[in-house]
Amino acid sequence: VYGSANWGDMDVRSVLSAFPQVVDFSGHSHYAASDPRSVWQKQFTAIGTGGLAYEEVTVGRDRTLHPEGFAQAAQGWIVEADANNRLRLRGFDVATGEWLCEYVMDDVVNPKNFAYTPAQQRSRSSAPKFPEGSALTAVKNEDGYTVTAPAAVSTDGNIVFLYRLYVEDGKGKILHSEYVVNDYCNSRPRETVEFKINAPAGSVVKAAAENAYGMQSEKLSLTL
Repeated sequence: VYGSANWGDMDVRSVLSAFPQVVDFSGHSHYAASDPRSVWQKQFTAIGTGGLAYEEVTVGRDRTLHPEGFAQAAQGWIVEADANNRLRLRGFDVATGEWLCEYVMDDVVNPKNFAYTPAQQRSRSSAPKFPEGSALTAVKNEDGYTVTAPAAVSTDGNIVFLYRLYVEDGKGKILHSEYVVNDYCNSRPRETVEFKINAPAGSVVKAAAENAYGMQSEKLSLTL
């Protein structure tokens, strides 16, 4: 499982789909354990183990991306299972000793009771938001502008996955867009996020925070 929707081995999946009691732990993908897409249920249960060497993410068609601080990230799970088929997963940051997230799965052998299918997780999610009174700032330099946005906060208990910046002309046409992956993988939340852009004066820049399921905050806006 690589962020659930992003990658999966179809040969393995076709076999495991006949065994709903399976809980499959897979490593090597280096996808952060704190990303909710590392927990997947459908015909069976699959868990991505995170990584002890570095973290790696996928955004759309862009693969093998490395967020800031990726080399210092070290995540894993503390797993408990009881006689009633109840599974408790606690994401743990090995580098800092901090708890990242927790999932409790009741009756993990029965697909009818699976509570962490991609559709269910998405339905419980909500867009991040910028703190009240937040604003963009821009500093002109030799290469264009450095646009700074404040950190957003989660509204659903999950990570803020990335920040997107849009550059528009005076009529609302998007001239350029880019994103910065949040450094959530090392449990050291950033206070600001910077975009370095080359855009003409008079352009309108807008920034939005996005969760793991593509849900965006209200945009902050600034005219250069």
